[in-house]
Amino acid sequence: MRLFVKESAQGVRMTGPDEVVKSVQPLKNSDQEVMIVIGFNSKNREIFREVVFKGGMSACNVDMKTLFRHLLLKGCDGFVMIHNHPSEDPNPSVHDARLTEYVAKGSRVVDIRFHDHIIIGGDTFYSFKTEQPHLFDPSRPA
Repeated sequence: MRLFVKESAQGVRMTGPDEVVKSVQPLKNSDQEVMIVIGFNSKNREIFREVVFKGGMSACNVDMKTLFRHLLLKGCDGFVMIHNHPSEDPNPSVHDARLTEYVAKGSRVVDIRFHDHIIIGGDTFYSFKTEQPHLFDPSRPA
């Protein structure tokens, strides 16, 4: 479903959370939680983006096998997860923090770089990479 994302600009390089958030702006107006994954090649150029999960007004269940299957089948070297909070509060829930840690561990196991998990809430966002960079340290055990 491409309802919430601009068409994937193949080969576009995104260097930070501001650029990622700009590329998924319509997501901020959704009345349900939606999880988007943007996959990158080894040169950090976008190779795909996709809505991978949709939830209700306050939660979105993420299946790790499905998430990593998308990334592996597309041949991604790295990825960013983005989801919205319809409440317009971008602060992560306990579930969001736990999910980020699990995905970070899983990404180290399958050797795909997890660049960030960004939560959009209204006109603001929360970047786990900016706020909790230790989660993305590749030397952490899986």
